[in-house]
Amino acid sequence: MPGRYYEVLLGGERFFELPVIAGGAFQTDAFTRADENPIAGNWTNISDMKLASNQLVANVGVGEKYCYWNANTFSNDQYSQVQFVSMSGSVGLVVRGSGASRDYYAVQRYNGSSDTSGIQIFKYVSTTYTALATMEFTWVANDYGRLTVSGSTLNYYMDASSPPTTFRISATDTTHTSGFVGVYGWTTVAESLYDNWEGGDLATPTGRIYTVSSGRRW
Repeated sequence: MPGRYYEVLLGGERFFELPVIAGGAFQTDAFTRADENPIAGNWTNISDMKLASNQLVANVGVGEKYCYWNANTFSNDQYSQVQFVSMSGSVGLVVRGSGASRDYYAVQRYNGSSDTSGIQIFKYVSTTYTALATMEFTWVANDYGRLTVSGSTLNYYMDASSPPTTFRISATDTTHTSGFVGVYGWTTVAESLYDNWEGGDLATPTGRIYTVSSGRRW
């Protein structure tokens, strides 16, 4: 609400204020509707994504699976979040996607169906794939992932909560400056399942910093 602030205290002393602001525009989809193959409506299917049994599904087959939210245009600083119900091969999220072309940033569980121990942020430019950052990590079914992009910085968060707040990995790149948010996958063994998607604008609060003198109270 305008004019109101959260107070951040240190030892009872106020040293920082964050304004109480509305978040950026965002949308959600719990996928609780009739099956669709491919997914349609507010989503544009680029390759092999469908709805089945109230979940988003990446079909089995060679090649990437990708769909993006088409019902809203978000700011250039944006995020995509989803719950990874089951994982076969790579699963992930997309930001600043360019519709039908293979131009986007994404995060994925990397190295295919036999590896559960990696996170990778990467980009596609036309048909060219480039890894931007990689780390060892064990993915857990039903955890939430959240990929954000602000300016040239991509951050990925993942844990059991929604929204996830545990930072995992970051990368910087200046290739893509705008676009859609969506969901990514790649599987040749079994279907991957996703649920409870959310995406939209990043809201960046500003604050007031105070120098606290010993004994001073507000």
